[in-house]
Amino acid sequence: KLINLTPNAFIRKMRLIRATELLEESDLTISEIAFKCGFSDISYFGYAFRKEFGISPSAYQRNITQS
Repeated sequence: KLINLTPNAFIRKMRLIRATELLEESDLTISEIAFKCGFSDISYFGYAFRKEFGISPSAYQRNITQS
């Protein structure tokens, strides 16, 4: 393993990184961003985002808009 992640974990990480980019650059809703990044379950998207970044997608979006 070069990156010490399973293929599924790597793909999920890349999708979540893309989600942060969309949260920063667009005014799409969190649901729209989740679907655009390949997540079909909004609850799972929130869970995975929180697990990866330690903050919910909505809190992340609020922090970006306040900066």
